[in-house]
Parts: sequence; C-alpha cells; structure tokens
Amino acid sequence: MKNEEEQTILLVEDEVLIAMAERMMLEKNGFRVIIASSGEKALEAIAATPEIDLVLMDIDLGAGMSGTDAAKRILSHRDIPLAFLSSHTESEIVEKTEGITSYGYIVKNSGQTVLLASIRMAFRLHKANRARNESESRTRALLDANPDLMLLFDEHSRIIDYHAGDTSLFLVPPERFLNRRVREVVPEELAVLTEDSIARVLERGDPVVAEYQASHSGEQRHYESRFARCGARNVLMISRDITERKKAEQKLRLHALVLDQIQDMVTVTDLEGTIAYVNQANQRFLGFEAGDLIGRPLSVLGDDANRGATQEEILRETRHNGSWRGTVINVARDGSCHVLDCRTQLVNDEHGLPVALCGVSTDITEFTRINEALQRSEERYRAIFDHLPLGLCYYDADGICLECNQAMAVIAGIDRSALIGFDMKTQTDQTALSILERALAGEEVQFEGAIRFGAFPEPKWIKSHQVPLFSPPGEMHVIGIVEDYTVRHQLEEDLRRSRERLQMISENVLDTVSIIDPDGTVLYVTESHRQLGYVPEDLVGAHVFSLLHPEDRDDAESAFHEGANGCGPITKTYRVRRADGKYTPVESRGQIVCDENGVPRYGVISGRLVPETHEEIT
Repeated sequence: MKNEEEQTILLVEDEVLIAMAERMMLEKNGFRVIIASSGEKALEAIAATPEIDLVLMDIDLGAGMSGTDAAKRILSHRDIPLAFLSSHTESEIVEKTEGITSYGYIVKNSGQTVLLASIRMAFRLHKANRARNESESRTRALLDANPDLMLLFDEHSRIIDYHAGDTSLFLVPPERFLNRRVREVVPEELAVLTEDSIARVLERGDPVVAEYQASHSGEQRHYESRFARCGARNVLMISRDITERKKAEQKLRLHALVLDQIQDMVTVTDLEGTIAYVNQANQRFLGFEAGDLIGRPLSVLGDDANRGATQEEILRETRHNGSWRGTVINVARDGSCHVLDCRTQLVNDEHGLPVALCGVSTDITEFTRINEALQRSEERYRAIFDHLPLGLCYYDADGICLECNQAMAVIAGIDRSALIGFDMKTQTDQTALSILERALAGEEVQFEGAIRFGAFPEPKWIKSHQVPLFSPPGEMHVIGIVEDYTVRHQLEEDLRRSRERLQMISENVLDTVSIIDPDGTVLYVTESHRQLGYVPEDLVGAHVFSLLHPEDRDDAESAFHEGANGCGPITKTYRVRRADGKYTPVESRGQIVCDENGVPRYGVISGRLVPETHEEIT
C-alpha cells in the first residue's frame, strides 16, 4: 500500500469553493488531490489517471449524472475505495449508497478529523477487502484440492450449496438435492441424524462428528460427516467415505483407537517420540511424504522455544499428565514456520496401558499474524490516544467516563485516574450538561464556546464534537473530542481590542497614514485622506508613487530603498496629487518594517499637509 504522501484522491464535488477548501485541507495532510466537478468528468479522470487511489464522491452533483450513478460506473470498471460525501443524513439516502459501496458515508462539515479518519479507514478497509479476496481465492484452491464432499445447510436443514472433489461421492445428483431439505432426498434414518447434528451445532456452537452407513452403487458403505457452524445460521457438513478405514479398523485395533481421535493434522508416536503415523492433512501441511517421517524422531518436525513449546517438553508433559495443549512451531519441508494449536493425548490400549501418543494440531499461523497485527495496531492507537493534544473522552449511555487521555484530564482539571469512572451528569455547568444530554440522546453535537470546569475559577473556551457510536446494535457509547483554545481566544480578544483602538485612532488623527507592501502597493489608508478629496477605499491597491508629482518620484523611490536597507525613518516633503488633480505639499515620514531575518514586510508612511503653504500647485 502507498504511503499517504503518494496517495491520490479523486474529489468529485460540483461546489467550487467547497472543493477548493477540501482540496487544500487534504493536500495539507499529504494527499495529492484531483478535482472533478461532475460525474462525467469523474469517469474521464478515472479512465485517464490509473494512479488514483480513492474517490470522495458527492451524492448531489446538480444537473447531469448523480453521484451514486457515477459511483456505480466507476466501481464497475475499477476496484477502488469510494466513500460518499453528503450533507444528507436521511436514512433513505444512506441506504441508497449502501448497495453501491461499503467504504463509508461521510457527512459534510463533520470536520477535518472525521474526514481524515474516514479516508484512512477506507484505505484500510480496501486493503482488508483485498486481503480477504486473496484469502477466499486460497480457500477456493484448498476446496478444489479437497476430495471430501461438502454440503452447506441453512437452519431448516435445506441444502443451499455444495462442493465435491469427487462427484462419485453423491448419493443423488445435485439437481435432485440442491435447495431441498435433506429429509426430501435421503433415507429417514440419515435425515434424522443430519437434522439432529445441524440442530446441535446451531444450539451449542461446537462441531459435531457423526458416522453413518448408506447404500451407494449397490454397496453398503461407511461415511464420516463433520458438522460445523458456517456464519450465523448455516452449517457446513464435510463428509468422507471411510469404508476402507472401517475395514482396516477390523484388522488393527490400534489404528481404530487413533482414528477415533482424528481432527485436523494428526501425528501418532510411540512413547519415546518416534513417529508411527501421520494423516494426509499433516502430510499436505508439512510437504513431506509419509515415508519421510515415519520411523523418525518427533524432533524432525522442528520447534522454536522462543515462540512455543519444544518437542521434548510436549513428550514429557503428555507422558506425565496424560494430555497437553499449547502452541508449537513446526517447520515444513520448504523451511517455512507454521504456528500450531496442538493437543496431545496419551493413548491407552484395551487394558488401560499407554501404547502411543496422538497429537492433533490446528494451523493458527494466519490467526496469530492477524492477532499480532491487531496488537501492534492497538499499541499505535494507544500511543496516539495518550499523546494527542486534543482531549478525548469515551463514555457510555449512562454518562460514565470509560476512558480518556491526559489532554482531556488537563482540560477538565481532574486527575486522569479520577476522571475515568466519573459520572459526567454530575457536572454543574448547564451548557456542558445540555451537550451531554443531546449526545446521550443519540445526537451528534458540535459546540464552540465557553464552559466552566469545576477545578477552574474562569470558564474555558473550547471546541467540542460529541459523536454517538452504535455498536453492537442496541448498545451506544459516545466519543467526545475537545480542543481547549482559551489562550488563543484571549489573544484574539486582545488583538480585536487592539484593532478597535487602532481604528479609533486612525479615524480621528489629522495626519494621513498609509501602509504599503514591499513593492509599494497601498494596503491600508486612514480616513484622513479625505483631506485630499479621496475616498480611502479607492486608494487601496494603487501604487504609492503614482500619487506623487512626476518630478518627485525618483527622489521618493531612492528614499524608499534607503528605508528598505535599514536606514531608519526618513522624512521628506513631496507634492501629492489631490483627487481633483492638483498637487499639495505634504511632509511625509516613512519607516520600513522588517521581519526577524531583515526581510522587508511592509512600510508605514505618515503625511501632514505643510502648514505654511496651502497653495495648490497645478
């Protein structure tokens, strides 16, 4: 997956200002953004730009193709994460998008944090979906290589799907049993066994193994069926013909004792750990032929003491305790390591004497990898949660704080350990209680203003976003995101008052005052310029030298450059053009203001009409 600095987003938005604002925000956060103002242009961009990684689609695109139609067209040609942007929250609008894509529905004006989190979640979901598809492909390959008969039943014992590596295993052809209840296609005794097994799996959740006999091609044969839950209300049955095994059991009692415990990958050893038997699943898993393993010590399967038990430990514990369960690492022929959930059992003969050890193992390599990845993700989440400068608070439907970060504790003025478990309904600030009440009612609440926290004498200025979360169905929690901008608010208030004072001075001072940029363009003038017949707004944007008598401009430009080179305030008298075109002598005092690096930022020029002479020069 690309890094965020390399990811390209197609933003489909017909509102130009909204599109530009969202583009600036996304580019500020490291994304490359392409804007399309209509569904048709979005299709063109997708076709012409293969490097697009994600689409943000506005539902309402005005005239022409709608956002949902454009999304369908895009997804029919490209596997790409697509999230909808909309100001609509009506259920029918949301449901309309759910049949198109599942990468997210983002309500406009949810804020930068929500939008960025939704985009990153869409990328993660797309990556997970791709991994799932690859996993499904691998599963399909395994199914195709599996010779067993597989039937999928619904909760009413109806056969809804099947798979068979060997079609000769069918008691009746598929067209006679598909989408029919098992009772309609097999003998009564077998139907009862199947229905009972399905009911037990759905009731208890544990796999059920059943053996039965059935007539096939005029011969009575033995079958073993394993029933396991598949989804919420379906049951998968894996059935295999065990006729030959049954015949072998009649000759070899030891084999019968072992085969009765077959599950997953099976390894049988003598009491010293010499391998006596491996089943076919184990052979396929390890990549060894049976002859490569039988007669060799169990250590040939490998182990890793840092990640699981050793083979010696397994043998010792099983002989001593009669059984053992734990994690073990096995090494396949190709050198790859596999994590196994291993269960071993001491096998006794008909006299109760130990004769062998049987190990049954389930490959949990992928589960372990996912679990480790989840743990790393949790660690990253915890680091972000704990160190984010924004206050984060997670509380339940009763208003009890379940978790918070240190920033939230600082904002509230309460020790973090005391804030966790705190009943937020006991707050005294009525505004805070109103926000809490609305959030607990399921409303997403955004607030900006002053709230008084108990530990502080003065209110704090905050921005708060309370988001209800409904998962699992019927259970609600709320996550609160709080930004304390009290200091910034105070600075803004100080700046506002300063500007008001400056405005009052500028409106009452008799001298003219102008502010110009380093190029000489007028940025601001005071009301006193009306002495020269000008409306102040008309002078903004003009070049300051254009107001001077042509004979004075060279001298003024030289003075301007002297000031820019740090020569300090410069006082000169120039002839300034009035609004009526005549010129009046004005004593001007200018100062160039530089930044900390000495680079000119702006200039301030004050002017006073020369009192001795008010004659007008034409």
